[in-house]
Amino acid sequence: MRHRVVQIVVLLLATQAGAADLDARAVAFEPAKGRDLVNKCSRPGPGNVTSFWRVAESDIREIENRLVVFVEEQKRRSEFRSSVALNQSLRRYLGLELASGEKVVYIDVSPAEKLDPSFPPDSFGLSMCDGGANYWGVEYLPNTKAFRHLFFDGGGPRRSNLSSHPTAFGGG
Repeated sequence: MRHRVVQIVVLLLATQAGAADLDARAVAFEPAKGRDLVNKCSRPGPGNVTSFWRVAESDIREIENRLVVFVEEQKRRSEFRSSVALNQSLRRYLGLELASGEKVVYIDVSPAEKLDPSFPPDSFGLSMCDGGANYWGVEYLPNTKAFRHLFFDGGGPRRSNLSSHPTAFGGG
């Protein structure tokens, strides 16, 4: 019960913070360049993708709020390997339709303490291969509001067993 109360408080704080302008480090990735984002050399990317779509800013804001809770839960479970704070990372959001017909939002995360205008989000770090644990990705399921398939670069992918705690990540 106490654990659930902490989750609710964190989600409420994140929601209040999300009411302001969207963090410039959280961006919708251009669907035309989607293959560049999902093809990873040192961690698994999303499954069989048939098409890409642009994630709306309002959806990004909602997912950002849930992502804060998800990351905190992963840290508590010792499943989170990145040492870079979420608010110091570039988060690129890309909508995917998988061959199964399922729609997911892929979130690609890389360190970005300061945004450099000479490295726009649609190209920054895309050629990085095995950037280490500070480079990671996760899928978000809009229908269930849950995360799955958390993978980090380097040293072999580590996958969290997210299905065992669906309510911890914004699901029902």
